[in-house]
Amino acid sequence: AFWRRYPIGFGDNQEASIEYDEDGGDQLRISAPANGVVIAGTTPTLVIGDAGAEDTKIVYDGNAQDYYIGLDDSDDSLKIGLGSSVGSSTAITLNSSANATFAGDVVIAGGLTVQGASVEIQQGFVVTSSVQFEGSTPDGNEISLTSADPSGDRTITLPDLTGHVPLIAGAIGNANVTAAEFLLLDGGSSV
Repeated sequence: AFWRRYPIGFGDNQEASIEYDEDGGDQLRISAPANGVVIAGTTPTLVIGDAGAEDTKIVYDGNAQDYYIGLDDSDDSLKIGLGSSVGSSTAITLNSSANATFAGDVVIAGGLTVQGASVEIQQGFVVTSSVQFEGSTPDGNEISLTSADPSGDRTITLPDLTGHVPLIAGAIGNANVTAAEFLLLDGGSSV
């Protein structure tokens, strides 16, 4: 049949074409020109899917690795992952409550601003420079919490108490203070 053998071409030299490949892969192939495809108009919209109970996706067919962006109908989440099967090897998941989950490491090259009420860290985290506290007034004054360059693994445990942390004016290489000495700092009369 005509539609099986001949693509519909556009341009003087057929720079773009649309072809239905029934024998090879049952695909509608669009060969785009050098400058790509533009969806124009007042409200440009590309709809993928027809509201059916099924996965929908865009697959990026790479040489060594494929990637997909798709709607996983099993949990109504938008997923980005490796390969071409939605829901497998998922790297990022965005659910219907607008919560995002990252399966691997996240690297932020610039600054990070968190506008929520709190941040919960369920595992340890590493700070290579310092932690800064802005205080209740956002201005140019911050409190920095930093550490010396460690020569081995160290653990500092904060007590299960309410109060203030005492400060030592100068740097001390080995500041091992006993509980009794802390009582003296807190108003006690003897060590």
